[in-house]
Amino acid sequence: MSSSFFVALSGLRANSTALSVIGNNIANSNTLGFKGSRAAFQDVFSETVAFSSGGSAIPLQVGLGVKVASTVPDFTQGTLQTTNNPTNVAISGNGFFIVKDGSGARFYTRAGDFLPDKDGFLVNSNGLRVQGYLPDSNGKINQSTLQDLAIPIGKTQGPRITTELTLNTNLDSKGDTAFEFNTQAQIFDSLGTSHILSFKFTRTSPPNYEFEVRIDNGPLDPTDATNAAGKGILEFNNTGQLSKITFPSTGTATNVDANNPSITIAFGTPTGGVPDNILPNGASAGPITLKLFDATTGTTNLTALDAPSATASVTQNGAPAGTVTGVSISSDGMIIGVLSSGLTIRLGQLAVATFNAQQALARSSGNLFTETGGSGQPILGTAGSGGRGSITGNALELSNIDLATEFTNLIIAQRGFQSNSRVISTNNTVLQDVLNLI
Repeated sequence: MSSSFFVALSGLRANSTALSVIGNNIANSNTLGFKGSRAAFQDVFSETVAFSSGGSAIPLQVGLGVKVASTVPDFTQGTLQTTNNPTNVAISGNGFFIVKDGSGARFYTRAGDFLPDKDGFLVNSNGLRVQGYLPDSNGKINQSTLQDLAIPIGKTQGPRITTELTLNTNLDSKGDTAFEFNTQAQIFDSLGTSHILSFKFTRTSPPNYEFEVRIDNGPLDPTDATNAAGKGILEFNNTGQLSKITFPSTGTATNVDANNPSITIAFGTPTGGVPDNILPNGASAGPITLKLFDATTGTTNLTALDAPSATASVTQNGAPAGTVTGVSISSDGMIIGVLSSGLTIRLGQLAVATFNAQQALARSSGNLFTETGGSGQPILGTAGSGGRGSITGNALELSNIDLATEFTNLIIAQRGFQSNSRVISTNNTVLQDVLNLI
């Protein structure tokens, strides 16, 4: 008789916990980046009273109640809301932003309501510093170490030497063999001085082209370095995609694909196979990595299609010294600073962490999570890589709580609580009847 009281009492406790979890979900329905939870029930080991006679395999067991085994987080995507703040960011897909407190402890969050503090560091609403990767002296992002990100509005940055260049150009695959197309790109040396990098494309046998690169109308000497050249032969396949480059200086050919996405443009006279990157003004320049393959689209940046020759866009990572007047954040988490000159530079890149078992993360106050032994160590990287989601700038992720669902769950938990209360009152009546018989 007494066991039935304890069974019902366990039901009261379990449903009371469920009501608390649901209430917390409803309370945080307007919390940025909040992820709801549900109480997972589990029955308590049954008491074996006896085994049936006659060799039956079905035992006589009585359950001992219920308990809350865990609160399971729900990491489904929340709705994105557009904002006017360029440092507000949201993740669409898998991953967490990383923030660090004053003691160096790391936390993980989906709430991207970031702002620069008085010292220029990017922080969340609790003042924890946002973690990411910073550029080296050449403007290349160094992903070896997490560091505090900063937004140096009003401060002078640069100069930045050009080390990467992307030329989105189509070369007409039809027409006369002698056809020639010229295009240019502005680059910068170590002193921030501007130079013009000229590309001349001459059709050889359609759809292939010979290319030559010149700087400030002076020729570039090819080097013995791998994939380095000032001229070469471009070979295109039948879909108009760049498939191979042959370097006359070495006679070697290089396929253009995800494994060989770029070549190196070197300056000056080679010494022992190493380019001497000294320009006439005494500044250093290059070598420049010319990106030929876009891993995101799986296509080449240079094409030979049946369309007029044209350059759609030219991007490079160099810039003269200038004052940072604004920022934007791209889908891969790159923080782009806009200089007073109108050019842009990389200020850093947001880091994104994933976990093998994110359901085992522990909640912390301030809409944060911490790693546990069950979640495993964070897997660090950047948005859009390794199964991580993309980042949307000028946006915030809202709570993923659906109030209609929560109110339904609230009624279910309430009925569960009431039913267990009825079991206790019924047992009390039965016990009173037994006592009246004595």
